[in-house]
Amino acid sequence: MLPDNRVRLIGPLIDFANQVGLTGQDHDSFPGPDQQARYDTMRSYLIGLLSNQSSFNAPTQYREGTVWFDLNTGVLRIFHNSAWHPIADAIALIDETQSTPLLTLSQWFQSLSGYLATFGPEITFSGQATQVTGTIPIPTTLRPSVTPTYEALIWINGLLKNPALTTISSGVIILGFNLNAGDAFTVQLKNYLPQNFYRTAVTVP
Repeated sequence: MLPDNRVRLIGPLIDFANQVGLTGQDHDSFPGPDQQARYDTMRSYLIGLLSNQSSFNAPTQYREGTVWFDLNTGVLRIFHNSAWHPIADAIALIDETQSTPLLTLSQWFQSLSGYLATFGPEITFSGQATQVTGTIPIPTTLRPSVTPTYEALIWINGLLKNPALTTISSGVIILGFNLNAGDAFTVQLKNYLPQNFYRTAVTVP
């Protein structure tokens, strides 16, 4: 079945048109029948093999499965279905002999990218209110770590308040309820995917 790009060291001459497959590229006719390969051309081929044809411009000589190191981006690419793809598109993470659909490294990363975005440091601090207030400022040194996907869990005098009542804006936690003078509080800031932080009250029969 063509194409068949295996290296073969066999006795009879290889019929490239019928046993390997042609591409219409320059290597189809190299070297010509009964001609010796030129030293400089063979050296170029060896350098291409050693470097995965590393270059800023895409290779002009390639086959299905050719690997190319793209110097524009520092990305290793593979030629498949008439295009250059990141090689992660061709790395299988699931056994192809099983009935489970093939999953590539790229697909696996895309499936987890949303969850990876929630990997942030858990932040906590405590204090005491000196007057009635509806806000708690986040300490200045902690604010650079707080991204828009963070939510605040607030304990008042040891009791957890409804997290759905609180929001974070410009380094300040807006409580949705009041702290009274003398109340002790503990704040825990955690990173959540928006769809995993449910604000609507759940009614239990």
